[in-house]
Amino acid sequence: MARSKVTLASGGRRIGAAIIDGVVLSPVIVGYALLPTVSATLWLAVFCFGYFATHHVRSGRTFGKYFMGIKVMSTDFADIGIWTAVWRAGFATLLAFLTAGIGGIIDLAWSFWDPDGQTLHDKVANTWVIVTDQGEVDPYGTSDPHLRR
Repeated sequence: MARSKVTLASGGRRIGAAIIDGVVLSPVIVGYALLPTVSATLWLAVFCFGYFATHHVRSGRTFGKYFMGIKVMSTDFADIGIWTAVWRAGFATLLAFLTAGIGGIIDLAWSFWDPDGQTLHDKVANTWVIVTDQGEVDPYGTSDPHLRR
């Protein structure tokens, strides 16, 4: 279990981040909602995928995660790379869009009962979402402030 080396983000922080990201994405979502066509839905899925994949590759954080003090990291304590970010965002986007949002809700809710606080897209991508606003250092003496003593 991850709990011995990192502080995992609570479901509440994750939902807070999702709400903030929803607000950030809302102009695009509303714009596409006004055009209820298949092509508009596909473009919305591509846009949402791009938002999450790009932000997670660059910093492990979307705007919502930044404001909630959380970050995505690999289960081997490294920053996630491009392929992990693409797989993680792609799985979450497909799950949500192919199930008209129901899969996305179940995916996020999964973190409330999972022992490592992972969602389904965390599990398939081997990632955790951790708390980053502690400033603690890991036991191995690396410079990563997100790992705890």
